[in-house]
Amino acid sequence: MGNLTDWWMFWATIISGITVAVATFCAVVYTEKRTAKRFEKEKEPKLNFVFDREFDFEPEDSGVETNPSGCRLICQNVGQVPVFIENIVLQFKGDAICPICPADDQYSAIKPFESKCFPINNEEFDCICYHCKNQDSEECVVSVSMARGDSFEVRLDLFGVAGIYKSSPEALEYKNFEVTP
Repeated sequence: MGNLTDWWMFWATIISGITVAVATFCAVVYTEKRTAKRFEKEKEPKLNFVFDREFDFEPEDSGVETNPSGCRLICQNVGQVPVFIENIVLQFKGDAICPICPADDQYSAIKPFESKCFPINNEEFDCICYHCKNQDSEECVVSVSMARGDSFEVRLDLFGVAGIYKSSPEALEYKNFEVTP
């Protein structure tokens, strides 16, 4: 190692080794932080709501407000953690118009990748139809309160409400709902 070229090669090898070690350490730290952030994000609840027709309307049951309307709100848990729903409220433009509470127990638990149906009675369905008709809106916001104190909002498409309402006995009897093609 008496030659200048030998010293240069020695130090170049040492410096490149240190550079590779530092780059590897930075890559491992970055990957760990990114993975931890992704797992934290996956722990957040993710819900999807669908407004669906459960069965056909029964003309003899249509007058009682607490009877089922034939529609239901389906809550699908598309996240990776179970969700404990305490309260569900439908909102139109910030106004709470229709509270839908889980009927079977204090908290409705929904496991990951499963769904739960919440039946809608005639009174709730009439509120939804009234706001769809009067506010000319085909969507609302579902505000969900959960057992551990979290709450969030999800957009719900109500495109089929006009068709469901049009075929109901009440609309056929009174003819008070216009649907333009």
